[in-house]
Amino acid sequence: MKFLKQTFLIILTITFMGNIMVFAQKTPQELASEELVSLSILQGNEDGELLLDKPVTRAEMTVIICRLLALEDTAIKNIPTNPLFSDVPQTHWAAGYIDIAKAYKIVNGYPDGSFRPEAEVSYAEVIKMLVATCGYLPKAEHMGGYPMGMITVASQNGITKGVLFAQDKFATRGDVALLVQNSLDVPFLVQTGFGAYEEYLVNSDMTLRTLIFKAQP
Repeated sequence: MKFLKQTFLIILTITFMGNIMVFAQKTPQELASEELVSLSILQGNEDGELLLDKPVTRAEMTVIICRLLALEDTAIKNIPTNPLFSDVPQTHWAAGYIDIAKAYKIVNGYPDGSFRPEAEVSYAEVIKMLVATCGYLPKAEHMGGYPMGMITVASQNGITKGVLFAQDKFATRGDVALLVQNSLDVPFLVQTGFGAYEEYLVNSDMTLRTLIFKAQP
């Protein structure tokens, strides 16, 4: 009987420790999403579920960008008088967000004048938006533009670290969370010269984390 009790206790202990290890081993996407929730960048559904394996729409991505730049309040109040895209009327829930993201040169529409707000956003599109958010659009365009110039610049600055992707596939919420988290610590590329003397400089003291979220480097 004593042997059976000892065996039972050993099995119980192993099971308990195994459960702790499984609980503790969160993926980078899960950890990133938790931070973004704490920063009010990412939100779950009505049940609080983050659904990290689900796709993100183009409209939802513009909301994330506006939150990254502390522009959500402005976006909510901003009702564009002249819609920029044929499929984004004034009554669309994300019209203000899309209008601001377009004004900041972070998003573009399609040649037919549409934005396709409910379409699944691709990895290449997410990367382009984040590259633009951090000020690297001129450099990316100089390096070939969309999509490879954007992806190259993103890789150089650690935006794509830890994310395996195919550029044309839809981006999952988990991967978007990790891409956004990586972008928080990217030093801004700031324009320091204009006109004939156009010049850009990386400012290591300026990141989304330090400027928008007030964290010390």
